Amino acid sequence: MKSAPGAQVDGTSWARMTGTSRSASGKGLHGGTRTVHNDDDCPLSADDARARLNDMLSQHETPRKERMMRLQRRYVQFALAAVLCLILTACATASKWQYPPQPPGTLLNKKAATPLPARVAVLPLRDERGTATQYYGWLAAIPLVPYGVNSADRPETFQDPGPAPIVKMDPPKDLARAVADELRNAAIFSSVTFAENNDPAGADLVWTGTLRSTKWRRSITTYGLGPVGPILWILGAPIGNGTSTVVMDCKLTPANDPSRILWGFTMEAEDKHLIGIYLGLENVGDDYARAVQEAIRQVISDLIKVAAEKPDRFKASP
Repeated sequence: MKSAPGAQVDGTSWARMTGTSRSASGKGLHGGTRTVHNDDDCPLSADDARARLNDMLSQHETPRKERMMRLQRRYVQFALAAVLCLILTACATASKWQYPPQPPGTLLNKKAATPLPARVAVLPLRDERGTATQYYGWLAAIPLVPYGVNSADRPETFQDPGPAPIVKMDPPKDLARAVADELRNAAIFSSVTFAENNDPAGADLVWTGTLRSTKWRRSITTYGLGPVGPILWILGAPIGNGTSTVVMDCKLTPANDPSRILWGFTMEAEDKHLIGIYLGLENVGDDYARAVQEAIRQVISDLIKVAAEKPDRFKASP
């Protein structure tokens, strides 16, 4: 008599699945007795055998589920990191230097009462800035890290995060040209020109200076949340803050005697502000223009005062 398919399992297959061996006694299927033994010759019931079989199957299934969960977590982390990179890129779009800054878009409203009869030539600044750079803004993407900082002594060469500099400008010339524009507008002297080629021909007085610093610094925070932090940015929290610093020395000398200093001044100013999606993203060109104008404000105020009190100091040499 044949048994139905699946009704019997041969001893070898059963042992392979359950890790047991079995022996059968009696007359077989009808009325006989059958005992299942494990390797230690202890009885193993059918329920225990099924439980063991299920355990074996679940052990194969668990690693598969864990792999899937790991892949899902990595996908979420990658997506959040991509969002973070995109927002950071938007914060550092390359900008171009322009003067006067926007806003206000106008030169300083400071005027001398009477122009002195002297022609002034403004030369490009001597560049004595540092060359240090710091690329640690990415630390903000790590959970529990409060902030990351990017900084540069020469922002016109700093690339963050792409291949283009964060600002297009030539500080020794651009800042000197801004000084010339403000001096001319203040009407302290009869004429002011910018001598881009360092030739003060025709001038009575020469304005020279040394550029000490144009340090740029950006602090970025994700509030210790790492890749999840940009969610707070979208909700209105600040991304961080930016600081643009300008420090330079300047002096006026007779064109025919550069060693004789008629007037000197050290100006220092910085533009510091919050950065955010709704606060306005960083425009490094405008930031520096505002810092430069604030520094020149100090110079113009002092020079107007000195020229009014001691006009003979700036008389053209015969």
